[in-house]
Amino acid sequence: FPHDRFGIEIGDVTPALAARLGDVRQQGPYISLVEAGSPAERAGLAAGDVVLLVDGNPVSSASELARALDTDSLNVTLSVLRRQKKLDLAIAARKVPASKP
Repeated sequence: FPHDRFGIEIGDVTPALAARLGDVRQQGPYISLVEAGSPAERAGLAAGDVVLLVDGNPVSSASELARALDTDSLNVTLSVLRRQKKLDLAIAARKVPASKP
């Protein structure tokens, strides 16, 4: 799932991916790609981060994370797990032009 407002792509953690990342969580959403120069990169988000919370609300899949990021708010806080450390990162979304019908 690409997310243009934040400059990320997201996916679901699999047991094999969790082992590669050294993560104890066997499921949930993770950041698969961070676009260079994006709001996510400026906030410190990194590929491989497992997302636990969006604005304090738990997310358990990439589709839940995508829905949580589809908000009118220009700012979100993601709580992520990176190498067994929890980080709270505030991200200011960029405005994406509305698509023309």
